[in-house]
Amino acid sequence: MCVDPNSADEENGTKLKRYSCSMKVETSKCFPILQWLPRYSLEDARGDAVAGLTVALLLVPQALAYASLASLPYPYGLYAGYIGPLVYCFLGTAKDITVGPTAIMSTLVGAAAPMQGCVSIDEDMNENYDDCIDIALSLTFLSGCFQLLLGALGAGFVVEFISNTVLEGFIAAAALSITVEQLPKLIGMTDHCRHTFTGGIIDMVSKIDSASLSVAGVGVCSLLLLEAMKRAKPTFPGNSIAAAVSLGRNAIIVVITFCVCYIGTEQGWDIPRPENIVSGLPAPGIPDFKKDARLAVSAVIIGCIGFLENIAIAKSFAKTNNYKVDGSQELIAIGGINILSSFFSSYPVTGSFSRTAVNSSSGVRTPMGGMVTSGVVIFALYVLTPLIQYIPKTALAAIIIPAVLTMPKLDIPLELWRNMPVELFGAYIPTFVACLWSLEYGILVGCGCSVLTVLYRISQPHIEVQVLPAVGEGGDRICVVTIEGHTSFLSRTAVQARLEGCVDDFSGDPDAPPLVALIIDIGLASRCGRTAQLDFTSIEMFGEVADKCQAKNISVTIVGAVEITQLNLSHAASFNHVKFAATMGEAKDDLAMDDLAGHRPHLDTPNTESKDLREPLLTRIASNQPR
Repeated sequence: MCVDPNSADEENGTKLKRYSCSMKVETSKCFPILQWLPRYSLEDARGDAVAGLTVALLLVPQALAYASLASLPYPYGLYAGYIGPLVYCFLGTAKDITVGPTAIMSTLVGAAAPMQGCVSIDEDMNENYDDCIDIALSLTFLSGCFQLLLGALGAGFVVEFISNTVLEGFIAAAALSITVEQLPKLIGMTDHCRHTFTGGIIDMVSKIDSASLSVAGVGVCSLLLLEAMKRAKPTFPGNSIAAAVSLGRNAIIVVITFCVCYIGTEQGWDIPRPENIVSGLPAPGIPDFKKDARLAVSAVIIGCIGFLENIAIAKSFAKTNNYKVDGSQELIAIGGINILSSFFSSYPVTGSFSRTAVNSSSGVRTPMGGMVTSGVVIFALYVLTPLIQYIPKTALAAIIIPAVLTMPKLDIPLELWRNMPVELFGAYIPTFVACLWSLEYGILVGCGCSVLTVLYRISQPHIEVQVLPAVGEGGDRICVVTIEGHTSFLSRTAVQARLEGCVDDFSGDPDAPPLVALIIDIGLASRCGRTAQLDFTSIEMFGEVADKCQAKNISVTIVGAVEITQLNLSHAASFNHVKFAATMGEAKDDLAMDDLAGHRPHLDTPNTESKDLREPLLTRIASNQPR
């Protein structure tokens, strides 16, 4: 047979074009910037520049404050603030998200440091912090690897073991713990207080005499001024100056307290402030990994919480602004950011809700706004770093406390109490655990509560029972049992008890019409166009029910089982007299036909004339014919 070479070349060219097109699609999925960059316009650049600059004014003071939560020197907050937006511009799918340091991530990193025997920066200002820094960078790399692995494998469902209610409970615990941790700094206490909620309160009360009245005055005034500036925008709607003051309130407080601290230092006042601040960007380097199992656990927790925070924010703003986000790509983006940023002295980062809200309201058009934010942070590292040492710790505490107290949603506990008290228990037990011990234990207990809640619901499916009159004049009855949910080994006890209870109740009364048939509909799946597959334990359970029905001359029909399950059941001895039906209507029609034909089910002896669905089923499976 001869082949036309031109035809072969044309076919190869078509395959090459298809391959090239497929490669472009896959590349654009991995790097979403390729989807919007060709359409980037001057108007987009203008919107991104304004939004990026606005976010940077919020990020710089927040980054300095959050670094103390992570038990790291203050510039490390800025290090965490410039890599994330740069990388997210290439890998992210949400235009509004701003990636960087957050209160939750900073607190988790700070909580991991004492577990490794590291001294917090607030315990001894002369301490060598190299261990704390190594731990933070190791956590960044390991959590990024965990996130990237989940994204690459499409296994993002793992983080779904942390429900939204548990996450809310965890956020409430973090807000309380952070507030208690920052209160000693707000009032200028010189004695160290423990970082846990209960320990911090005890230490603060017992060491209150070490507080400074002048520092407390600066801190309280900063809090009041922040609240006043926050209310400026709603008080004067439409006023651009009030809006600018409300938006830039953190930066304004930093400037005011900087002036107070600078003048006070010249006058000899003792105001706690950062020391030994280094200017410029850090040199790239490989993290010095700490080999400790507890560090791996912390990395997994940080990876899960970081992704949950990011995807929740991304989906929220995507819904508001009418665009779509790719959950798997977001997981890859956050993982890639953390892996890369670990080589540039950054601790774990994720999306920030407050900065994302500012970014969206400022008119950001694309993720390119993050480039502008990163540029401002780099400028601050080179130019403003020498001035950071005059920003008092009490001012940074005043910025952190109102920021974290607004994170918990206070209406959720009341709503859960009214409608779903079991969810309330599962959500806020971790809160108490986190407050009493640590945030890591709280989130682990929360995951356990989520899993137990789901398993309990699976083990107790909703079961509906109906008793219908059979066709004919005998007055016989049919019992229809609908199991609304997946039938598995978890629900065996509850389902078997209900089925056998129905058989005993409806066949045990000699004065009532006899029960001649039991129809078992294994859930809503069959009525939604789907079929259910049973595990071995469920098959064994239905076999025991069938044996009991056979002893009482009651026929059994199972509705909604997949064909492979029917085949497995048909091979079991207990199912010799069990019929199968695809729908409830088919099951009732079969019983009606048997009754009208005079073939009343009698299971002591096989009824060869009654309709048996197993034989046509086996024939269809053998010939691969559709139903």
